[in-house]
Amino acid sequence: DEFGAFMMFMDKKEDARKGETAKLAIFGLQRSRAGAELKVKSTVEGKTPGWFTKDTRERKDKAEWGTDTYLFRGEELSYALGSQGSTKRKLARAADCLMEYVGEFAFICGTLEQRSRGSRYLQWLLRQRSGTVRVDELGGSAKRWDDLSEITLAQESIADVMGPKGSGLRQIEEDTGTFLFMARDDRTGDDILIACGHDPLARQRAEYAVQHVINDVRRGGRRD
Repeated sequence: DEFGAFMMFMDKKEDARKGETAKLAIFGLQRSRAGAELKVKSTVEGKTPGWFTKDTRERKDKAEWGTDTYLFRGEELSYALGSQGSTKRKLARAADCLMEYVGEFAFICGTLEQRSRGSRYLQWLLRQRSGTVRVDELGGSAKRWDDLSEITLAQESIADVMGPKGSGLRQIEEDTGTFLFMARDDRTGDDILIACGHDPLARQRAEYAVQHVINDVRRGGRRD
């Protein structure tokens, strides 16, 4: 199992033949068990819609360890999933949370801090669907958050950093475990690259990678 948990069905053979349900036991550390459980729920929900989400509502868990849920609207789910789940994994990795999509819901699991990051990153991702993100839409100045770094880019460098269809930015995210997006600072008129991630060293590596691209272009190695 990708989460390091051990799972086994607990039903007796005669019980398994009788009923339409089965009991699955999951063993391991708390985070491992939670990740495996969410993966199972996502798989089952895909085959039997409503099995786990029939009575699910949006909620914010107040416990130190828990699960928050968000109901996707319209085409948000496919946008937040990405190719083969790449966008979902990117957000979870940057936030250091567990994130799984069960039916039409996002389940965000972890500590309060981890869930807060995961929820914010998901909302900031979805805002990109409707156009340019503004810095003041991030809940005040980006400097309010200790898991964000701001990288000011010259207008002529943005296309080089983004790469064809955003492939350059996605590669930096993959290499550094961060979530990156552009935001406009209406106070200064600057376009800011926002680097999100729980690990400050990862954000620093992302900044170095961006600067490397810019320096490479200046030396004549423009991206195609």
